[in-house]
Amino acid sequence: MNLSIIMAYKPDGGIRDKQCAWTASRYRAMFPDAEIIISQDPNKNPGWDDFCKSKYINRGVAKAKNNIILITDIDVVFVKNAILNGIENLKNHCAVLPFSVIYYLNKHTTETILNAPPIWQMPKIRLEPQKKRIRIGLKPNGMHLLTKEAWRRSGGYDERYTGWGSEDSAFLWSLVTMNDKEIYRLDAVAYHLWHPLDKHRHVKRNKRVTDITQRYISAKFDRVTMAKILQEKGRRK
Repeated sequence: MNLSIIMAYKPDGGIRDKQCAWTASRYRAMFPDAEIIISQDPNKNPGWDDFCKSKYINRGVAKAKNNIILITDIDVVFVKNAILNGIENLKNHCAVLPFSVIYYLNKHTTETILNAPPIWQMPKIRLEPQKKRIRIGLKPNGMHLLTKEAWRRSGGYDERYTGWGSEDSAFLWSLVTMNDKEIYRLDAVAYHLWHPLDKHRHVKRNKRVTDITQRYISAKFDRVTMAKILQEKGRRK
């Protein structure tokens, strides 16, 4: 199968490790011929404030041998047909977001899933309606399909982002701006596995990163301005 699956990952000695192992095993069951790349941060420091997901996604894609790439967080899972339909839609789009609804699972349901054998079929679970979120437009939620050519045009992920959030959105804004084809969102369901959250994650974003995000937003659909941001991003060490 012409598919490389990229998962950036920071070990925590706990539930994140279980999620990574389960999700990777499930992808192997779904797509035995796909390439699975777990791009792991070797830093042993506790916490997530210094984790640069962008760096490890970029490293993972650089290793990928296949033309079609699925970039996905370790805590998001979805049905096989969504990925297959997404691959089919790449013929006419620069990228595909393979879901329109995401359910945020509770701790008990997540533990039930992680204790089950990681087969390609999604385990039967009870969904909570109040945990259902609709996604439209370029809201990423940590997973998307694209080709290597679209990746090259977008410049990859911006490694100035560390800690929690915004790197996926910045990448999609550069992707849709620097490619001729549009991004397509499938009508499908995804599931977000539970994990503890840092309640201060929003306020921990430093001003420099917030300013970078605002520049990406302002440069949407403006190739000249976006190219300047990507050139600037490429010069940093």
